[in-house]
Amino acid sequence: MTHLRSHHRVLSQRFPKSEVFGLVSQMRRTAVSVPSNIAEGAARNSTEEFLRFLNVSGGSLSELDTQVEIAMRLGCISSKQKEELDGTTDSMAGKLPTSSGNRRKGCDDG
Repeated sequence: MTHLRSHHRVLSQRFPKSEVFGLVSQMRRTAVSVPSNIAEGAARNSTEEFLRFLNVSGGSLSELDTQVEIAMRLGCISSKQKEELDGTTDSMAGKLPTSSGNRRKGCDDG
C-alpha cells in the first residue's frame, strides 16, 4: 500500500504548478483512499461490510487509472511512467478479492 502512495507522490511532484490543486491533489487523495478504505472495512463487524469497503477500494484504483491516463494525455507524465503506475495499480487490484479487484481493461484505447 505504501508503494502505491509513494510512487504516485514522487511522480506527481514533477507535475506543473497549475495542477497542484487539481489533478495532483485528486491523485494523492485517491491513492490514500485505497488503503484507508481497506483499513476501515477491516475494522467493521461484518464480512459483508468489509467486502463493501474492498469494493470501494477497487473503485478508487479505477479512478486512479483514469487520473493517470489524463496525466499522460496532458503531458504531465510519459507513457513509460504511465506503464509503471499501471503496474503498481494492477498489482494492488490483484490483491483485492475478484469481485472488487477486477478493473476494466482497454478503456484507454481512445
